[in-house]
Amino acid sequence: MAYADYAFYRDTYSGDLIKDEIVFVRLALRASKILDHYTMQRIDQSGISNDVRLAVCAMAEVLFWQEKRKKKYDGREIASESNDGYSVSFAGATDSERASLTEKELYLAAYKYLSQTGLMDFGVET
Repeated sequence: MAYADYAFYRDTYSGDLIKDEIVFVRLALRASKILDHYTMQRIDQSGISNDVRLAVCAMAEVLFWQEKRKKKYDGREIASESNDGYSVSFAGATDSERASLTEKELYLAAYKYLSQTGLMDFGVET
């Protein structure tokens, strides 16, 4: 189950990057599963908070940009990009290094909304 729907993305998150609802639903489901991993399954399924929904929207946008960059450059990952005279350098990184970078972007997108909720704390609850 995705923690955010397209109406929430558009109306509350004020998202305008992902135009296609079907694409958003697919990415939000992936983001929700990743978020379950980050939170160690501690999200209350009976009442999803707006913070969780906002985190999923932000993560869906990260996934959207990742897919868009890969399609634009035939699957090659961008190492750096400059719009001053526009230049693009491609990574010679391994698949695991590229995955690690995306993982970091996803984690930071979630952390921005959930850092004060306790959901992303790794401590032991007493």
